[in-house]
Amino acid sequence: NNFGMQIIFSAPERDTTAPVFSPDPRVTQELLASALTDVIVRLPKPAEILPEVTVAKVVSLEEMIGTLSDRIEHHLSLSFQEFSKNSDPNATEKEKKVYTIVSFLALLELVRGGLVDCLQNDAYADISITKEEIPA
Repeated sequence: NNFGMQIIFSAPERDTTAPVFSPDPRVTQELLASALTDVIVRLPKPAEILPEVTVAKVVSLEEMIGTLSDRIEHHLSLSFQEFSKNSDPNATEKEKKVYTIVSFLALLELVRGGLVDCLQNDAYADISITKEEIPA
């Protein structure tokens, strides 16, 4: 029952010398300092904290087309001035202009689709919008 008691292969001798830092002779303190500075410069910058702003409500063309379609369904005729009037009393001039532009684009889309008819008697006069009658 001497099985496993006799060692066939012994462990190799271990190197007991202490490790020594031995850099390449071309590596200098200045070169290491320059490399470290380069690494620090390339580190990503912390994210800039942006000021909080309020986001204005965006009026989509699809919303405006739906609004115009609904309003023309309930009225025989509608003026563009009435339709494009922004109901928000706190709206800025820029917001009012954007609202008018989107209203006009919605009107053009409905005219193109044959859902409404428009009439403008003079240049810069108000536009009269009427529901296009679909023949039976």
